Amino acid sequence: MLYGFSLDRVAISLKVNSDGSAVVSHRYLSLFVHGGRKSASGAATAGQPFLADCELEVQAIHTCQIPEKVEHIASQLDAIFSRSALDLTHSHQFSENRVTEIFGYDREFARNDKAVKWQLDLKRGLPEHFWHEPAPGTDITVGRPMAVLLYEVRLRTAPGAYATTGSDYLTWTGEIPCRVFSLSVSAADDAPFQFWIEKCDVTVRTHEIAFPTEEERVSTLIGGGTHEVHLPHPLPGTQYKFHWSIAAKRTQVRASQAHNSERTPTAARTGLD
Repeated sequence: MLYGFSLDRVAISLKVNSDGSAVVSHRYLSLFVHGGRKSASGAATAGQPFLADCELEVQAIHTCQIPEKVEHIASQLDAIFSRSALDLTHSHQFSENRVTEIFGYDREFARNDKAVKWQLDLKRGLPEHFWHEPAPGTDITVGRPMAVLLYEVRLRTAPGAYATTGSDYLTWTGEIPCRVFSLSVSAADDAPFQFWIEKCDVTVRTHEIAFPTEEERVSTLIGGGTHEVHLPHPLPGTQYKFHWSIAAKRTQVRASQAHNSERTPTAARTGLD
């Protein structure tokens, strides 16, 4: 963690209605080792404006002794991310949820045409707010735990934001290191269609240069088509453009039409300050 923090997991979920409107969820799990950071931010775009009822919720803050490698606590981080019960016998034991100990937080949203930006501002800096002087003779690292922050943004779009026939896509760019990126695309229960993520174009963002080896890695994860993909260790500064086809429900027929070039691309960006 070169800058004292990292974005451990990111998950974007789209649930599209019959009229092309959607409920969009962005969930983030961030790790803080030092730096007294108080804010996190992100942005998203869609084919139609986002509605005014944007929500941002800090769901959990846990502390833990800093491990030698993140892999040593990966199972516990995954449990926090999925809001499952923590393993209290794990060698790296996490605290209970300490979200009330930051004394609240503020959230700001800025909507502009077909885009929305958000910022989370904590009342106390992480992880230093949870540091303390250890007992005499105790290793000082005992009083310097890392902090893990879980928060979720929920958005709703106007009708027509997402295609309901043919195909569509979403672009995501990793600004900072991330252990796992996940994307889920599904239809509302009463919608007459279903989605299949079928391919991903990968480019170096600043130069728009294709990245065929990374495309091959992502293609292996997608396989013959899926509505949900989990990408371990996406490359920072790299743009991932996930394409999906749309077919009628309860059929095995997959649409193969090219996406409409006039649609506003759906995109997401995340950052920590």
